[in-house]
Amino acid sequence: MSDSGQRRSGFAAPLVAVVIAAALLGGGVLCGRQWIFIDSPDGPHRRDIARLRRTMQDGISHDSFVGYQAACAAGEKVVTDLDPNLYSAHAFLAYADALRWGEYGEDVERLAKEHLSKAKAAKIEHTHLMAAEAYLKFFSGDVDGAKAILEPVVADKSRRSPLLMSTLGIIELRSGDLEKASRHLKDAQNLAPADPRINAALAEVIRRQGDTFYAATYYDAAFRYERDHARAKLGVVQMAIDTGKWETAEKFVTDVLTAVPPPSARQLAVAHMAKAVILDKQGHSAEADREAALALSLKAPSADLYLTLARRLLLAGKKGDAAAAIRDAPVRPWERPGLERDFASLPALLVGAIVSEPDASSPYAPDAGLR
Repeated sequence: MSDSGQRRSGFAAPLVAVVIAAALLGGGVLCGRQWIFIDSPDGPHRRDIARLRRTMQDGISHDSFVGYQAACAAGEKVVTDLDPNLYSAHAFLAYADALRWGEYGEDVERLAKEHLSKAKAAKIEHTHLMAAEAYLKFFSGDVDGAKAILEPVVADKSRRSPLLMSTLGIIELRSGDLEKASRHLKDAQNLAPADPRINAALAEVIRRQGDTFYAATYYDAAFRYERDHARAKLGVVQMAIDTGKWETAEKFVTDVLTAVPPPSARQLAVAHMAKAVILDKQGHSAEADREAALALSLKAPSADLYLTLARRLLLAGKKGDAAAAIRDAPVRPWERPGLERDFASLPALLVGAIVSEPDASSPYAPDAGLR
């Protein structure tokens, strides 16, 4: 992620001295959103490495399925063909591969951990390295371990890193702590207002807290800096369904399903299930069933997919089936707390949902909000 949007202070001369010292000592400086290290090697490959590293940073900045793939392709070329020991390349690769594994469902966990190990061997701090390690712990089910990496750094006011603040906020969001997630993501957004990942995550927190108008502000910000941000578009779809804005939901679902290049299988599955909800509303039940079957056939389960399925069932008055779908959803352990919390809030948000009387045998009623 680039630091170009970070406000500069008036320490130009001392900063130059520090950078020169860092170059001589092989160390680094904290610059805005990440630690910047002078580790480019000498020799004929310097320009190629610099170009590929820019490609990696650019790919990561888009916060998209294809962006992370492009970043990893560039990074693998660096460490395979040019400099196998370039720790900054391994740090970026560990970060991008961690998200490809945890968020997008690609089989790259082993690669992410290998790059993490190689980057850590340099014993030099790098914010993408720290974020990668936290995400890998989180996606492996170690929520406390992930937070332990980030919380001391985020609490240190002298090390204001939007990347680490937002990583902590996203982990808190996914683990169900919306209040802390909101605070850390707002702090990160203040420092990096042009970051689409931060804006989309903050919008999601606010949407899940029930303030759709305020959430829309940050979804708009995500689109301003990344027009085709799939996660943000799917967030708008869920928000539109919950508030009965069916034309908006249909527009954004179509955007996701027709995107070139396409988003990940997990995102496509959510879009197809959302389309089934829309088709139900339009009275096209047979087409809706086909879309729902297609969504599940992609074998790309996620909390968002099963929450969308639950929306469909609740709108059809099938409260028990919705609860069963959530209870039996084959999601990863780190997704379940948020899945159950968000399911409990759905009936209060859905416009026109026909929900039957509470079923005392359901673990989601009556105290879970099913009224």
